Amino acid sequence: MRQSAGVDACTEGKAKGNLTTTRSEERSHSMRARRQLERVGLSASSIERFLHAAVKVDLHVKTVLSLSLATLGVLHSVSLCIHVIGRGMAWARDGSPKHATKQVDRLLSNNNVSPWLLFDAWVRFVVGPREELLVALDWTEFDVDDHATLALYLITRHGRATPLIWRTVKKSSLAGKRNAYEDEVIERLHEILPKATRVTLLADRGFGDQERYAHLGNLGWDYIIRFRECIIVTDADDTARPAGEWLTSTGRAKMLKNVRVTQDKTAIAAVVLVHDKRMKEPWCLATSRADLTASQVTKLYGRRFCIEETFRDVKNVHFGMGLSATHIGDTARRDRLLLIAAFAHVLLTLLGEAGERAGLDRLLKTNTVKHRTLSLYNQGCYWYTADRSPHFIRQIRRFPRRWHTASTEHQCGTVVCMGPRGSGVSGEPTTNT
Repeated sequence: MRQSAGVDACTEGKAKGNLTTTRSEERSHSMRARRQLERVGLSASSIERFLHAAVKVDLHVKTVLSLSLATLGVLHSVSLCIHVIGRGMAWARDGSPKHATKQVDRLLSNNNVSPWLLFDAWVRFVVGPREELLVALDWTEFDVDDHATLALYLITRHGRATPLIWRTVKKSSLAGKRNAYEDEVIERLHEILPKATRVTLLADRGFGDQERYAHLGNLGWDYIIRFRECIIVTDADDTARPAGEWLTSTGRAKMLKNVRVTQDKTAIAAVVLVHDKRMKEPWCLATSRADLTASQVTKLYGRRFCIEETFRDVKNVHFGMGLSATHIGDTARRDRLLLIAAFAHVLLTLLGEAGERAGLDRLLKTNTVKHRTLSLYNQGCYWYTADRSPHFIRQIRRFPRRWHTASTEHQCGTVVCMGPRGSGVSGEPTTNT
């Protein structure tokens, strides 16, 4: 019995020693990881500088610091759950998860942080000096909390849409107010952008109505909006048919110019009708871009779906940050959380661009094609989490200069925007990954 007790005591002592060693190793690993992230540029101080450049408003210094730390917590935890953000912040800063979570919670309840007011600086930062924009308007819903978020995002060529403006409202209060909310968001972006900026709006069938066409026309915006097949379309020869009956037998894209829609015969520049073999349903598109061909209009509208992928990055539990699984009762708190998510999204996109400029994207491909197969956002997510690998430690030497270049050249549409050039049709292959 004595010998057994001695063995047990010895074993217990070794276990305690191993536990101490494990904690020591974790702490040293945490310190190494933070040093590596600082070399990349995604430290708390660099994120704070990024936010000062992106949100040039009269915010308290401590508020900007809290925003930067919350963004760091989102990057580190890859989650929008408040307590998980706090744990990620604590891990990155070697602090207390309890106090970090409280800091995030207080930030989300801070009425001085108004995303609606910050959009002035944020939109100008993202858009830069570009003279032509392609934007998508869509709703995304959070049924458990009775919330619906209206998002107006910039369509890009790097695989994801960049958040510009959004607003969350009670879903139960949408009856009779939906169009008013949509007009408010559109007009908010319109008043921020320079008057010379040409904007083309992409939207699905839920936004296709006569009043929307007239409203966008009064603002000087172009549009490509899908509408239902049963809507009456009258051509220049005064022949009226449901939109679905104007489709060709082959389903190839067809454009009708100088047409009128609905029984009220509202005049619009053109209608494009197409039913490609890869489509489940025909597309009936109302557009003011009569300067483009039917094929070009179809391709532009096809790029609208990258806003859905951005929604997935934010909402999905398995493939994103899990916002749909987070209970948030107040719409203002959700908008502030989406602001932090937008900061993290853009930073990861810039990190992916830095890796691509360093030639590291080829290490992520499973094929030999030359074009991009992974979105810059996905590449950035990988390189942020790869700081634990010895391979990343070797490759990270290439990052700092590219990161600085990517983060300072985000304007002119080279990184964050990646918007359409010229007519808005040409550009790199679009990825859905």
